[in-house]
Amino acid sequence: MDGLVFQPLPAPRASHPARADIACFVGFVARRSDATLSESENADLAARGWLGGAAARPVGEVQALLQVPVTVDSWDAFDRLFSWETRQLNSGTLEICPSALGAAVRSFFAQGGRRCHVVRCGNPLAADAPLAARTAQLEALLPSGPFLALEPASWKGVYHLLGLADTSFLCLPDLPELFGPDTVVRRPPVVPDSEERFVPLAAGAVVPEPAASPLASLARCDAAGFAAWAKFVRRVGALLARGAREVQCIAALPRPVDEAALGGNARSADIAAAIRAARDAQWSESAGLDTAFVQLAYPWLRTPTARDLPGSCEAPDGTLAGALAHHALVRGTWSSALRRPVLGINSVDPVLDRAALERPLDRADPNSATVRERITLFGPIGTGIVLLSDVTTQRGTYRPANLNRLVAALVRAARLVGEESVFENNGETLWRRLVDRLNDLLTGLWREGIFAGASPAEAFEVACDRTTMTQADLDAGRAIVRIAFTSAAPIERIVIQLAVDEGGHVSLLGKDADLHDA
Repeated sequence: MDGLVFQPLPAPRASHPARADIACFVGFVARRSDATLSESENADLAARGWLGGAAARPVGEVQALLQVPVTVDSWDAFDRLFSWETRQLNSGTLEICPSALGAAVRSFFAQGGRRCHVVRCGNPLAADAPLAARTAQLEALLPSGPFLALEPASWKGVYHLLGLADTSFLCLPDLPELFGPDTVVRRPPVVPDSEERFVPLAAGAVVPEPAASPLASLARCDAAGFAAWAKFVRRVGALLARGAREVQCIAALPRPVDEAALGGNARSADIAAAIRAARDAQWSESAGLDTAFVQLAYPWLRTPTARDLPGSCEAPDGTLAGALAHHALVRGTWSSALRRPVLGINSVDPVLDRAALERPLDRADPNSATVRERITLFGPIGTGIVLLSDVTTQRGTYRPANLNRLVAALVRAARLVGEESVFENNGETLWRRLVDRLNDLLTGLWREGIFAGASPAEAFEVACDRTTMTQADLDAGRAIVRIAFTSAAPIERIVIQLAVDEGGHVSLLGKDADLHDA
């Protein structure tokens, strides 16, 4: 046809492991039955080993993209592969709504994200699925049994991060919905004002867009649901601390139940008590999280694209991941995103006033941090919606999220040097190379104002010699680098020790590392 032009999608480019803007979405979404993998997508999977070698999967699973990491560079590429908008609303009906994973990826790219990995763990359940069926899906996201770290064919869900070295952010978009009480999701009936009839339009008349039908909101937890949710998030944080140090989990904090979520024939007094208990549990369970590898996002967001979601409101994790990814590209991942404007948001739900922002997370602990100090918050100011905080759930030194991202960048840089030096002898030549490369990196960061100090010598120091290693380390082929730096943020001097093992694997050692991995 005249004027119709077919433009092939660009092949995914190999990403540098030092990139700090790539997210990984793990969850449930349907596969488009008529979509076939392109040549470049097949090549990408083959390069990762999924079409051959130790990680090979059955052809059917690969074509279904089931428990296989797929790299996408645009929303169009994701939309072509996944039927994200066909989640069943109520069992036994034809009504549909978008999947949580699809909505999160859509927001990631809308906020400026450039690349992400998608691990499809299966099809999403209907929005009204019972709690037992929903919690059964947790095993696909993060198996509870033992796994083989050196056998990629055994990886499922979050474990795929072990083979995605360029990933900086992890999102589990389905997580907030998996712990709420049983509910029925209904569209309110549309009652016409009068008998239906056709009226001719006048020339130039504008047809108003029909209002979105509000759906009952999901992802609301009662007190027991918040406890189960927090337990699972702690498991994710512990896994990242052990095996994926450069990744930070961005998790949406569920909302507490309301009358619509509880419903049923319960007495009003019982409903009121359950709502109060859920509101208290939301903050107290968040206070129990203490890890630098988890960043909670709240409140939920009302956006133009959220009209088709239950409650016309979307979880904030995909938006935060996209905003931080774009921030890493334009400002550097190590700079704070505090007060960063976030476009495309109409309002937040709920709106937190000053008293709510300064509320202690744990009222029973007089030294408890406030909501603003432990949760990354979206909120309105005079010019629009901004990030009111940029923090992890850790109580100590690594509470500022940008500081955790800085350490992740240092670990990734050390890993790259270690991988380049796999076949070198563990001696002074290797030690000088490690020190020189890390000095170059830290000097560049100092010039960007990341570190305090009038000179690089005042801002940081790097050591790798016999004072940082024992004879046992040398015999084991392990090189230990000690890095001390003073951040420009108002915190104390930080000391980390990086152990570069044979094969280039990097791990954190020392007292500060133990604190960081808590």
